[in-house]
Amino acid sequence: MNQPALNRRKKASILVAEDESIVRADMEEYLKSFGYRICASVASGEEAKRQATKLRPDLVLMDIILSGKVDGIQAGKYIQSKLGIPVVFVTAHGDDRTLERAKLNAPFGYVLKPFNDQELRTAIEIAIFRHGAEEELRRVHQWLKAILDSMDEAVLVTDKWGFITLVNDRTVTLTGWQRQRAIGKALGQVVRLLHGTSRQPYLLPLNEILLQPTGKSSLEQLLLAPLNGSETPVRFSIAPMTDSDGEVNGVILKLQPIELTRSPAIKRVPQAEQHRKRL
Repeated sequence: MNQPALNRRKKASILVAEDESIVRADMEEYLKSFGYRICASVASGEEAKRQATKLRPDLVLMDIILSGKVDGIQAGKYIQSKLGIPVVFVTAHGDDRTLERAKLNAPFGYVLKPFNDQELRTAIEIAIFRHGAEEELRRVHQWLKAILDSMDEAVLVTDKWGFITLVNDRTVTLTGWQRQRAIGKALGQVVRLLHGTSRQPYLLPLNEILLQPTGKSSLEQLLLAPLNGSETPVRFSIAPMTDSDGEVNGVILKLQPIELTRSPAIKRVPQAEQHRKRL
């Protein structure tokens, strides 16, 4: 018989950071009954950081109020941001100020004292599942980035308001905008196009694509004006990006650098040779 999803994970290792010995003993008993492995049990923020760095648990149960120079919120911030380990805060302090301070660290969950075994178990399972899902999403994003960065075309993705959410390496090279600076900017701010003949600004049909989701491509040769340096002749294609319900939630723009068309070179004949031919 298949077990419920909540019961499948039995081997996760957990670090407990709690300075009240009675509460810590209860937590350890609950965790053992659930089948989790307690890799360490500490009473201070400093020790929580050291043990998390050394043991790399799957999750940390962290009391917000700990004795010592480093409290639970500070230790939790370090463990999540530096070590990539999910933290669930355990606290008896449910006041708005404490919770607002804790929320700044984006923890994977809260457990308010006094708690029962099911409340603790549910918070742990949700945190472990959420962390796994975020890690998988991060791997997919890295895979997508590697594919986009290998392309010869510049690729930019926007949200439904036309603000950039993703660019590849070729975009950075052609536009002169660093990736971190380009993200969040309006598409027309980063991609500045000029008509190849008149050199007048060319406006991308962004609103048209968002309102009437059909793809478009440029027929004429355009010039891409970077932040610094010389302009690059390009052609573009732009298409809507839709969700599973068919709603447009952004656009994908591709810029293809092209060779400038030049007139064939005229072969010049020396004047002496021209004179001999006339004779």
